[in-house]
Amino acid sequence: MDRRKMTNGNRNTPAARGDAPPPAHDIAGLARHVREIDPARYLDEQARLAYRTALKRWPVLAKLMGLAD
Repeated sequence: MDRRKMTNGNRNTPAARGDAPPPAHDIAGLARHVREIDPARYLDEQARLAYRTALKRWPVLAKLMGLAD
């Protein structure tokens, strides 16, 4: 079995057909393989850390965009 084509059991999804984009984060990727996982119930720590890192890396741009800590 090709693991890249495993899904949560629904064969009519883009992932099952093999034309889905890669998952945005670990939980979304796990949810493709385990139907009991609901990504909406988990905190996306990767996105939060990326946001905080971007604020530190580009403080002037963040201020111009009105983004805050």
